Amino acid sequence: MFRRCCLLLLALLLTLAGNTQTKIIDSLRKNVYRAGSDRGKLNALLALCEEQLSMRADSLQYYALEAKQLSVKLKDTFALKEAQYQYATSLWRQNFNDSAMQIIEKELLHNAVASKTTRAMNFKLRVLGIRLYTTNGMLKEATSAIYQLLTDAEKYNDTLNRIIAYTSVGVLKLRSSPNAKEALDWFLKSAGVTDNPYYYRHYGVVYSNLARAYAKLGMKDSAEYFIQKAVATSRQSEHLTYLSSALLVQADLYTKYGKIKEAEEALLENLSLRKKLHEEEKYSDDFQQLANFYANTGQYKKGIATALDGLSQDTMPEQKIKYYIPLAKCYQLSGDRDNYEKILEASIEARDDFYEQDLAKTSEELQTKYDVQKKETTIIQQKLDLVKKNNLLYGSAGLLFFTAVIALLLFNNYKKRQQMKLERLQEEEKRLAREAIKDAEENERKRIAADLHDNLGAYAASVVSNIEFIKQENLDEQSITAMHELRSNSQSMVAQLSDTIWVLKKDVLSMTGISDRLKVFIKRIQPSYPAIKIEVQEKLEKDAILLSSQAYHLFLIVQEAVINALKHSGCKNVHIILESNGVNKMVITDDGAGFNKNVNNSEGNGLSNMKDRAMQAGWRIEWCDNKPAGTMVVLEG
Repeated sequence: MFRRCCLLLLALLLTLAGNTQTKIIDSLRKNVYRAGSDRGKLNALLALCEEQLSMRADSLQYYALEAKQLSVKLKDTFALKEAQYQYATSLWRQNFNDSAMQIIEKELLHNAVASKTTRAMNFKLRVLGIRLYTTNGMLKEATSAIYQLLTDAEKYNDTLNRIIAYTSVGVLKLRSSPNAKEALDWFLKSAGVTDNPYYYRHYGVVYSNLARAYAKLGMKDSAEYFIQKAVATSRQSEHLTYLSSALLVQADLYTKYGKIKEAEEALLENLSLRKKLHEEEKYSDDFQQLANFYANTGQYKKGIATALDGLSQDTMPEQKIKYYIPLAKCYQLSGDRDNYEKILEASIEARDDFYEQDLAKTSEELQTKYDVQKKETTIIQQKLDLVKKNNLLYGSAGLLFFTAVIALLLFNNYKKRQQMKLERLQEEEKRLAREAIKDAEENERKRIAADLHDNLGAYAASVVSNIEFIKQENLDEQSITAMHELRSNSQSMVAQLSDTIWVLKKDVLSMTGISDRLKVFIKRIQPSYPAIKIEVQEKLEKDAILLSSQAYHLFLIVQEAVINALKHSGCKNVHIILESNGVNKMVITDDGAGFNKNVNNSEGNGLSNMKDRAMQAGWRIEWCDNKPAGTMVVLEG
């Protein structure tokens, strides 16, 4: 008997040793088994549990429960609270969110933030609560909890939780605002909280978010610098969850910047980490992301193989659906129409499995109620038979009617389900077709922009440069005038080409983007009008987002209005105002000779073109007098 127990113990130790995630965890685990007393073992267990996001959730649960038992045995209230928190974390890691939230709410009652002795535990529990809210999609509650955490972390000058709070607010800003500048400020604030190396192992996620913000702002070099720093920091600290997140961001950036091989390597390493942590649900999500990556980068064979591999491992309908989407896309883009239609059909059937399971459950409940009712009816019928046998006819008729109603309901339900199935198939095909068209249009637009820049742009710039080298000493006055006109026209051609490429490269443009382009335009023409002051003022409470074609028309209208003022008004000042506070508005004013209403009927001064462009942009344009002198052009949309 003793020998058998020894063998079982040895097998358990070997199993635990084989589940090592990091060198740090391996070292801390050895400390647990080397502990010579219950107190030493408890301290070692709690230190091991601090690696909660780098070990498997079931392992964390095992160590947390063992720590709870020792805490009770040693009557250590502080250690018991810490073990209870770690146990709640293990429940959250395993998606037992309701049980975890019950523990958090109960423990918060006994761990006030105002007390120094319980403040650290209060912050831990609240951060875990934010994770739970986010996991459950309760974004309103999560947002409220984040700002309350921010208030208390700053109030009590808690370094770690200030880092967490600043980062969390930055993530909220990054998700809710089209302008990533505000989010970037929060991430930089988080990164600048302290220079204490003790906190650097938490900076992996900070650097990842900095990379996301810089990428959204179009600052490629900064984005690549910080994502490399995020990966390196997470590797050094052996924080597997932060490393996994950093690899996903790195894969997105590499894909965006055309580094396909590096993006694939990052995605595959992330999959390896998820599998190591046994995070099956996230592992499936990441597997789908890899399949989508192959589809989006034209590696259809790899995408198909990856999706089919995932399907062979996951048999549950909800997991299958995750792989059908990229698989259908790969088949469609590779021209395999037959398999594309089969996968669409399989996707709809997988969704129907959920419906049928729910229907089976409902039918079972109806059947149970029906059986109970039938038995009760039989008992009543038997009693009534003693009084009058004719009542049997009424009972049978009622039962028949009830059965007919159920049969009719089931038949109608079947017809409705088949109709919904057909509609979903049609809608799915339309959606995929729209996406394919959109991708093709975007690629064509970017190709045209590149061709304009590489071909016409180079020739136009060459023309401007070569004109400067033509000697004018021996030219007559008419030739000199023509040369000046040629130089002016070629410079205008380069400017117009630059503006066109600027629009073609964008899907959408903001009012801020138009303002920045106007500043470039003003800087270009200002030397030709040194006596006139040209200013741009922004009143953008909420930066409006416009289609690129719409933004282009508006830019040209403002440009035409400015040129008219500079050339024809005799003004000293030109003022451009861009407003966006519920109503989008652009106003161009000058203090020149004023506006002649009779010129509205003239086609030679460009006003007709301005009207046409305003109509195409969907904005209203109006010319009026500027008080006390000059002209005002108002654009509203």
